Amino acid sequence: MKKTTFILLGAIGLLCASCEKEEVDARDAIIGRYSYTQVGSASVTINNQTTTMPLDSEGTFTIDKDYTSTTGLQFYGSDLLKKGWVANKNTLCITNANERYTENGMTVDYTVAYSPCEVANKSFTTTATVQGTVSYNGTYYPITGRVSLTAQGR
Repeated sequence: MKKTTFILLGAIGLLCASCEKEEVDARDAIIGRYSYTQVGSASVTINNQTTTMPLDSEGTFTIDKDYTSTTGLQFYGSDLLKKGWVANKNTLCITNANERYTENGMTVDYTVAYSPCEVANKSFTTTATVQGTVSYNGTYYPITGRVSLTAQGR
């Protein structure tokens, strides 16, 4: 009787152990090396003259886990993309990118705010709005624009 009870308890223990679900890290489906193309522009009007700045670029970046959180991501190899996170398993959210530089006496300061996007087969496309200012001779002029970024994992 004791032997049967022991075997029965052991079988129940194995059954319960097999019922435990292994947690899946949603970031695993996203991390890796990507090629990207970004197309877009931003415009500023100074003294009734509109100047358009192209924001087109292409290249590669790598996405890796940011171990300071359970959903965080780090982007390496891109000037604008720095951090992000995974939401709802395959939704990628990219942290706003800020850029500031001075050229020809003008200070350009803008933010690129990317929309959340779905990642499928290590591929995604996201759009972004560009907003900021150009400062020239103490006067500030608004910058507005849009970009689209398409990335494909390698």
